[in-house]
Order: sequence, then structure tokens, then C-alpha cells
Amino acid sequence: MLRVIFRFWFSWVAFFLFFIWVLILPSVGHGFSQVQIKEVSGSKKTIVMDQGLLDGLKTGKNGWLFFSSPKNPIKLKKVAFGEAVKVFPTKSYWYLRKRPAPEYLNHGQRLLLLETDSALQGLAPINVRKKTVYLDPKRGPEEYLKSKAMDKGIPEDIIKGGKASIRSRVLNETALPKHQHIEVTSFSKWDKKEALSLSEDGLPTDHILSSKKVTKGRDPQGIRVQRKSQILENLTDGVVNKGKFYKDLDDLYKDIEATSLVQNGSLHPTVYDQYIRKKREEKEINSFALEKMIHEGDLWSVDMDRDQLREFFVASGIAIERERQKFALQNEVGHEIFILYGVDLNSHIDPSDKNYQGSGVSLGIGYDYFLMRTIPKLNHFSLELFLDTSNNYYDFGTKNALTNEFSLKVSLNWYLRLPSTLRKYIWYIGTGIGSGQASIKNVSFSRRYTAQISEFPFLHLGLKYRFGGREKGDWFNKSVGLHFLLSTGAKRLTVTEQITDSIEASLNVGGVKFSGGINFLF
Repeated sequence: MLRVIFRFWFSWVAFFLFFIWVLILPSVGHGFSQVQIKEVSGSKKTIVMDQGLLDGLKTGKNGWLFFSSPKNPIKLKKVAFGEAVKVFPTKSYWYLRKRPAPEYLNHGQRLLLLETDSALQGLAPINVRKKTVYLDPKRGPEEYLKSKAMDKGIPEDIIKGGKASIRSRVLNETALPKHQHIEVTSFSKWDKKEALSLSEDGLPTDHILSSKKVTKGRDPQGIRVQRKSQILENLTDGVVNKGKFYKDLDDLYKDIEATSLVQNGSLHPTVYDQYIRKKREEKEINSFALEKMIHEGDLWSVDMDRDQLREFFVASGIAIERERQKFALQNEVGHEIFILYGVDLNSHIDPSDKNYQGSGVSLGIGYDYFLMRTIPKLNHFSLELFLDTSNNYYDFGTKNALTNEFSLKVSLNWYLRLPSTLRKYIWYIGTGIGSGQASIKNVSFSRRYTAQISEFPFLHLGLKYRFGGREKGDWFNKSVGLHFLLSTGAKRLTVTEQITDSIEASLNVGGVKFSGGINFLF
């Protein structure tokens, strides 16, 4: 019996750890990724690669495959362009639309994959301007485009023989044209109708109405797709041509170093350089502040009042640096795994039944994700997952019974101080829900019964203490601490099978549980 329980508990723990690994799996980096061909069709139009969902790949992703020479990695050759048509956790099926070098599409071949989304990330939106031209019924779009290409501005005879200009009565303002990368033109015919009104000088005005027949231009979305395809094609060609230009990696690094020296010496820094310089200045202490402290000693601030001293600290960067130093010494941000052993403080048995009497005990493992890793507004919050296995004793109406329970709980915690604090007591409260399964046992029952567990909501009050941070050079390199928890809530057990004994079909229990254990921060 214990062996079966241990195996079941171990399988749940393994599944929980796998779930945590997927949760904290870092996002796939941009650029090239190395892949290996597992299978290839006879026509070499379909291949199976060793990348899948766990590598961030999704159905519909496409990109170029390159062959990199082992002797000279910078010399690349375009092998094929394909799309992922079916993706599994550890592999994916690709259909190859272009195959410039099919001789490299072999079983076990290692190639470099450049995904389209990764290559074009950061590309500015492609603005497409839609324009409609109303043509004379006797002219066609081809004639219009030809005359537009030949148009070179105002004819010279009008400029030379023009009359003196006169001031107009009304200034006609025109809207500032928006910047666009591509212009899409649609053509339509127009017809002149009879005069319906008079102008200011008494002459009839012409009303120009568009006909129903319209020759529409191309779809803007299709144009954007084609433009991105062209940009990707130029990018991949540039990668291949750049490898042909250099002899080896040393030659490439020398060119990069020389280019960096020229850029650093420029009098006009780029926008990116200005951004990096601003971020660096926020973390550096002003040189004037350092010189003042060095030359004037401990009395450097004697001539400042409170407001001036505060303004000096903030403006010089000293305040920010002090806060950053204090946070680095007193906090350790990471992923927390904890193990808790719990005991029920309340009894749920019938004292008249001398069998199956005892207090419930539990053992569980959990993961606490600090939400301060997302946005600063959630610095004091965390999201907790807890896998719990327990043995409990309940009164099921006529007799006591033993239950073996397995449940998964999710809770949101709020910490009184930052959850990453070291060498201080950390109080927190939380609430959440839980669900699981229980096995009900009594030797007098005709069978074992399976029950569903639901906990909604439950509350807990916790206390943590961490002894230190993950210091470099430490063989263990983990922050270890103590963990105590007091929890309460309403739990409902509902039998999911046909009942052949005189027991309750559902049972509502409550009470308080005390747990203690250790936590690891890595």
C-alpha cells in the first residue's frame, strides 16, 4: 500500500516539476538557432526537425535554413525556405517552398534556422496609402500612368509667358500628407452631369460623379506581406554575401572593431547611443558630487539645508545608487521551491467509532513565482502553485474512514515586505482554490470509493525567513530558509461512484492546518 502511494505521489511531483520548468522556460532568443533534420522525404520537400513547442515554435512559422561550414562558420549558404505545418513538443514537420541547395537536406544534417518573425522583429509598420483616380471616360489607367511618368512639372511655356498673378479671395488649406512606404492606386471613370447650381460669378458649375465601375488596386495586407518577404530576402542575401566578403572570424572581428571606433568618435551619436547613455547616467554618481565629497570630507554638506541636501542627493544620482546598493545587499530575486509537512489541528472523526482515529497529516511541494519579476506595481505579490498529498480521517455518517488525498492548489499571496528580502521575517497572507482526488478506505466497506476534492476558497497566513543569498563560490549556491504556514478553508469531498454502503455521498469539512518546512531560492 505504501509503495503504491509513493509511486503515485512521485509521479505527481515529477509532473509538477515539469510544469514549473515549462513555466520558467526562458523565451527563445532572436537570430539563428541550430536545428537537426530527423527525417526527410524522397522529394526533399518535407522534413522533420528537432524543434517544437518547447522551443517556442508554432504552426505557421516560416524561415530560411542555412548551411554553415564547420571550418569557417561565417560562410553561409541558403538551403531552403519552409513553413512549419505541424508542431509537436520536441519536433516539427516543415514544408519547403524553395530549395536552392537540396543537397544539404539529409538525415542528421545540422543547419541554421532564421525565423521570419525573429529576423523582422523591430521593423517599423509598413504604411500603405490608398488613392483613387477618376479618369476621363476616354482614358484608361495605362495612359494615365504613362503620362504621369512623363510629367516633369509645370511646362516651360506657361512659366515664361504667364500673366501677373492675382491674390485669391480665400486661402485654400491642404492637409499635411502622411508618410507612406507604398501607394496603392484605384481607378474609376467619371461623367459630367448637367448644371445643378450656379457659382459666385453666375456661371453654371459641373458636378463630377463617379461611375459604378471601379478598378481597385491590390489589397494592402497582401502588399505588406510581399514587402516583408522582399525585406527578408534582402536580409538573407546580405548575410550570405557578408560571409563571402570576409576570410574568417578574425577578419570579421577586425572590421567590427574598426567600425566601432569610427562610430564612437562621431560627433552625432545615434538615438540608441543616446538611450544607452541616459540609462548609464541614471546609475552613475555625478562626478561633481564625488569631487565635492573627496575635497571637503565629512563636512561637505554643512552649507546645505534639508531641502537643498535632498535635492542634491536626488539630482547627483547618490540616492538612486544607495537604494540600488541596499536592494542588492538585502534582497535575492529568483525562483522559490518549498517543501511543507502539515498537521490538522481539528478532528473530523466520530469518537464512538474506535477505528480509523487520528489527525490528518500532509506532505507537499510548491513553487512561488515573485510577480516583482513582471512589473514594479506587483512587487509585494506572488503566484503560488502547491501539490499536496495527505492522509486524513473523516466520519462518513456511520463509520470513520481513511482517505488518501492528492490535490493541486493555486493561490495569490501578498507580502508585508518584499518577498525577496534576506535575513528578516517575511509575513504574508494569501487566498486561492484547490482541486484533487481522494480514495476512501474502510475494511468494512464493500469497496474503495473515489471522491472528488474541491476547495474554494481557502485562506492562509505564512511566515518565511531566509538565512542568506546565493553567494558566488558557495558549493551549494542556493538561498535556504524556513517556512511556516497556518491555513484554513472549506473542503468538500463528493463520491463519484455508485454507493453500495451506508456512507454519506458528500462531506463538507473545515478546520485549521499548521505546516512547516524549508524553502530554496535559485
